[in-house]
Amino acid sequence: MRIAFSFPVSFSVSLSGSISVPVSAWAFLVACSPAWSQDYGYAQADVPVSIADKGAKVTPVMLKHPVTGAALGLCDGLAVDAAGNVFFSEPASHSIYQVTPEGKASVFYSGHGDAPNGLDFDPQGRLVAGVQGALLRFSPDGSHDTLAKSPDFKTIADLAIGSDGSLYATNLYAGHTLFRVSADGKTIQANASVANPDGVKWLESKKILYVSDRDAHTTWQFDVGEGGALNNKRPYVPDIPGAGGIAIDEKGDVFLAGFEQGAVHVYSPGIKDPFLGHILVKGSPTPKGNNANQAFGGPDGKTLYITGNGGLLQIRLNVRGLARTVSVFPPLPPANRAGAAPRLRVAGGQVVFQGIMGLDSPRNASGRAFPTQALRAR
Repeated sequence: MRIAFSFPVSFSVSLSGSISVPVSAWAFLVACSPAWSQDYGYAQADVPVSIADKGAKVTPVMLKHPVTGAALGLCDGLAVDAAGNVFFSEPASHSIYQVTPEGKASVFYSGHGDAPNGLDFDPQGRLVAGVQGALLRFSPDGSHDTLAKSPDFKTIADLAIGSDGSLYATNLYAGHTLFRVSADGKTIQANASVANPDGVKWLESKKILYVSDRDAHTTWQFDVGEGGALNNKRPYVPDIPGAGGIAIDEKGDVFLAGFEQGAVHVYSPGIKDPFLGHILVKGSPTPKGNNANQAFGGPDGKTLYITGNGGLLQIRLNVRGLARTVSVFPPLPPANRAGAAPRLRVAGGQVVFQGIMGLDSPRNASGRAFPTQALRAR
């Protein structure tokens, strides 16, 4: 059903027919439809051109289950690997999906009552997923083991993994706790200083952790101290109801999911007026838009992927994601025949192998290229 108000000329309701009644007021439009319908006319960026072209549109990537064709529900966890594959979760169906750079969609993981949510990649290129009661760790072939277990892991909404393999995990709604987990999964520390943590982003180069707080409507900033201790809690981005996932671009601008507004809000903290604008993911920034998370990806790091109520979307930007210090995906190939270990160099923003099978670029004995790990935010 679509209800349209066109003023001062007429009012119309269009189902199978139409009714027109003169009304006097300003013109506006209200669309009543399922979340993220095929009408993306109003889903666009309203930000400076340094961030996105004027009128840049949000477009769908995956809105239906790749096997059954059923419409997707609320999707959340989001991570992009070195080869450009996008992974995202749909907790209600206990699934993790994968979309290749060519747009081919598949079910990467299907669980049984474990509701996977937060996702991130570890230094070895393994996907880590937060499920009820555990953190699962996936190899590129889809096999997995358990990194850590805890009955306190209820709704692991987001993960931030460091270069040493340790991580922070947010426990949304049930438990209201921020966890730090050691690289071997044996040490789990709880931090209850955030009322209802959702998004988390770890900026290791500056020893800073960002955590969004649903209840306080604030994204907090912590200093990361010895052993991962969190100190000096302070507001980073205030006044966002339902603050969700966090992404940061190469300039330090913060992209924050406004779960209750149906928009990605963009801030440049540290300036007098930090709010730069927003990216609408539904017809208008009204409640129930329910976008949950976002992450940078694409061949040049300038595609912002967005998850929320209805699937996976994307928008092209003019900025890249913030660089990360991470290892290569997949794990390094074995040493070459001469016994020399592979060497790494950075070229064009990517890590490149040297000394493997006598080739400068990463290839195995059959000549197949290994994907290189982009040093950009996921």
